[in-house]
Amino acid sequence: MAPITPPPAASSTETQASSTSANEEEDRPYEVLITGFGPFGKTLVNPSWSIATQLHDVTLYPPVPPPSPKRNIHIQSLNLPVSYANTLDAVPRIHGQDPTSPYAKRDIDERGPTDGAQGDGAHPYPSGYAPRLHHPAAGYDLVIHIGVGLNGGVRVEKQAHKEGYKKRDAFEREAPPSDHPRHYQSGSDCGSSATKAKGPFSFLHFLLFFFLSTLQASSLSFYSSFFQEGGGFGKGYEDFKDVCKTTIDVDGLVAMLEARGCGPVSASTDPGRYLCDFTYYCSLAESRRATVSSSTGNEKDGGSIDGAPSKQPETQVLFIHVPQVGQPHSVEDGRKIVVQAIGWILWGR
Repeated sequence: MAPITPPPAASSTETQASSTSANEEEDRPYEVLITGFGPFGKTLVNPSWSIATQLHDVTLYPPVPPPSPKRNIHIQSLNLPVSYANTLDAVPRIHGQDPTSPYAKRDIDERGPTDGAQGDGAHPYPSGYAPRLHHPAAGYDLVIHIGVGLNGGVRVEKQAHKEGYKKRDAFEREAPPSDHPRHYQSGSDCGSSATKAKGPFSFLHFLLFFFLSTLQASSLSFYSSFFQEGGGFGKGYEDFKDVCKTTIDVDGLVAMLEARGCGPVSASTDPGRYLCDFTYYCSLAESRRATVSSSTGNEKDGGSIDGAPSKQPETQVLFIHVPQVGQPHSVEDGRKIVVQAIGWILWGR
């Protein structure tokens, strides 16, 4: 048997380059993006944006007592108009992806912020948000979306849904049609999709619709609210299941926030089938898509679509619902909760 020749030792140049790369990664701050929403209904100043804008261009420094993490955390924020079309345009770009939905469209809410936080309307993310916001070269390590939920406390969402969106957005537009009318997606966690027909009820739905159509318009509204499936994610999202789940330990995060006196805080599995839910699903799906489509970085276990290997660490995504101001949390309470969550997720403390 021929002797095995050991591999040549790395040159000093290669060793130095590897060391420099590792040092650069250690020195690079964690990059975090916080999004809040624009006006909706009679709410002109969205509490979610009141929190997010306070954290723009803020740097968090590691706590001094050992063991102390080495990397700082840099936070930026942007404003999302309450628009299905804008979500489909902006959120994929946040994750370094081109929009795939034919319904993607940039929107500007004239009632929203005018400092560039919702972009200029003419140019896509990130150029349309410059110079206020700069997209990090290596992408974001964490994206947290904030929205307004029920009063009574903060809710941290575990998952988001692909279909069932029946409410019009702030621009009076319905959600885009989902990819499987009269069907629902089985399974969860953003993998490949499968469908099951609702079949036996479709004929009954037709008879009920015909009967109600002979009555007043309010009866048709009743039918639409309770029986029509609503819109969702269609073209471009065929490979994603009906539920996408965050990889963040929401129960652990909630326990930490409660222990630190930030309550009432609870975990939730129902973001509400409106723009909050829609944005969360889009962000989770695009984070997974970016992980799968990338050809650089370290392989990550478990992140795949249809079995395709993951090639880069997946951007962590989370959605936090805050109540209206004073019900019971203030804007400052909300800001502190988000900061505590960021530190716990990225520093582990």
